[in-house]
Amino acid sequence: MNSQIKLAMSLDYLYGKNVSKFLPTKDLIFKISSKTEKIKSVYFNNKSFVSFRSDGNIILSLYAANFFIKSKEFRENCITVTHDAAAFVKVGKSVFSKHVIKCGNNIYPGSEVIVMNTMNKVIAIGKAILSKKMIKDFKFGVAVKIRNGVN
Repeated sequence: MNSQIKLAMSLDYLYGKNVSKFLPTKDLIFKISSKTEKIKSVYFNNKSFVSFRSDGNIILSLYAANFFIKSKEFRENCITVTHDAAAFVKVGKSVFSKHVIKCGNNIYPGSEVIVMNTMNKVIAIGKAILSKKMIKDFKFGVAVKIRNGVN
């Protein structure tokens, strides 16, 4: 199977149906493991786009998230934070439940979460600590541990 098709299928499975429609079709560079012959990472315009973990999960870069954010299905993996919290999240600080304004339906503990500001700009990517329901119900505690911020 073609590497681009594998990437598209994985994106649709993990982030929502038809998310792969926003995948750039040209100039993707695939780094393949010489031992396992699996995709290790993907680059676009000489920038890291996605990386594959050994368990099959895809780790998006901020660059890639900006491509997919146009998809309604992909936004179900996103949260929106208050203007005050956005400044801290951009530099890599965790997102607390009380600062979450909007929360997508595909957020579960351990899932990849894209964090947006009130102007719908991607400001960070992290890992959910709480589920959607818990984030909405709780007014304290860490909701998302940030991996990469814009700054």
